[in-house]
Amino acid sequence: MLSDAQIVKKLQKVFDTSESIQANSDQQWQNQGIRSFKELEALAAKELKGDLSPRGKRALRAAFIDYVQSDEEAGERYVTGDTELIKEFWLDYQKSFIDPVRRSQNASVVERGSRLRMPRGGNSAANVPAVPKPDFTNEDSVHNGAWAALKARLGAGD
Repeated sequence: MLSDAQIVKKLQKVFDTSESIQANSDQQWQNQGIRSFKELEALAAKELKGDLSPRGKRALRAAFIDYVQSDEEAGERYVTGDTELIKEFWLDYQKSFIDPVRRSQNASVVERGSRLRMPRGGNSAANVPAVPKPDFTNEDSVHNGAWAALKARLGAGD
């Protein structure tokens, strides 16, 4: 039979060992989370051609955490350390959130371009045929020339 002191010593060893195991487990999960987030952010940076803002990183991380917690299969795959899970999540996230925004943005650019009159270069004045110079010695010729020039600018023709 063990004495009370021996039982206390053994329990203390078990307690110390369990604390060490828990600390190791916590460290492993923390490392897995950091690796997962870094890989996810690298995929996003590559696709978006630039780093995410801190707010963007938080949103992406929250979406990934929600995905892992709300999908039983995804949760099991995360626990087992399946590295393909992150790539699959990113593709799904991209299809669900990024691609629709891109399509909308591209559509508005095309629409805006078709609505705006784009400069084509050259003189910005309307292309108006030259009106013959009036004979400045004849007052009627001056008035008729001015009237013809005005009609041509307004597109009224003759």
